[in-house]
Amino acid sequence: MAGTVGHTRLAAIAAAIDLAFKERRPVTPDMLAEFRAAMKDAKARLETLPPLSALSLKIGEAQGKKAVEKMLSMLKNSEYIDESLLADVSDYLDGRLGAHASRRLIDQVENFDLDTAIATLLELAGRAGEPLS
Repeated sequence: MAGTVGHTRLAAIAAAIDLAFKERRPVTPDMLAEFRAAMKDAKARLETLPPLSALSLKIGEAQGKKAVEKMLSMLKNSEYIDESLLADVSDYLDGRLGAHASRRLIDQVENFDLDTAIATLLELAGRAGEPLS
């Protein structure tokens, strides 16, 4: 993600934390503070971008339903949601519920708030006429 918004600070601290994990070294409070600050800065930069649904192609109903179901399954299994799937779900939901309807879901997925993202996806899918369980 860091490279796509041109935020080398975030990429650098994420790499340092990853290396610490791999080398079984502790992640220091300074590293965590830098990571939080870099995330805050990256998030502020991301807020200036148009929503994913405005950047991607609109998808068909069958593909949208399949994407929503796949995302729900992946969220329930704590799996990583890639940008392509997130864009497909966003396009589908925004197309059915109105522009930016999926913004809250996108934020939750990008911030790895998986339990809340599950609840939001279930709510949005229900409002879109596609109740899931």
